[in-house]
Amino acid sequence: MKDLLKSRAAGIVYIVIAIALVALWITYLNRWNIALSSIDFSPSATSTVCEGFDANGDHYRVVTCHESLALLTENGFGWWKASLVSNPNSQDGLSRISWMIPASIRYAEDGSFAPDWEFHDVYCGNNAAGPVSPITAKLPPNVTVNVWQSGSSYLLHFISFGRESPLSGLSVGELLQSVGAIS
Repeated sequence: MKDLLKSRAAGIVYIVIAIALVALWITYLNRWNIALSSIDFSPSATSTVCEGFDANGDHYRVVTCHESLALLTENGFGWWKASLVSNPNSQDGLSRISWMIPASIRYAEDGSFAPDWEFHDVYCGNNAAGPVSPITAKLPPNVTVNVWQSGSSYLLHFISFGRESPLSGLSVGELLQSVGAIS
């Protein structure tokens, strides 16, 4: 009788462990959707704007959902976490996320060195009154922009290189207003 109880208890323990492993595996397979849901982004309405690896070697993705932006980072175990979330501001209706990654190191003749950075600025909005592409003619030197627009919705991904971001003193909202892209 004692052996029968031991074998039943062992069987129950094995079943509980198996159920826990299956639940963990299902959760791991849905880790991206779980991360998006944790910041109130609908996985079916989310688009990836760009992805890459940061200075620590961590995989990152910038995603947009409606007019909001988020920067998500994957840790060493494969779990995603939102590092930054941006919603449209009340002044110009733009969401913005910025980040930088190391690009190169310049060595001087005196033996010192200075890093160069790759700067990324992503803006999105849903208030375009016309095409937003004319802003490319008004950008400072050493800045490129990828423009996506569909009707009144648009997304701008600025990329620049150097020691300082040329966009740090630039108001993208004012730039869009100056070309008549937003009112």
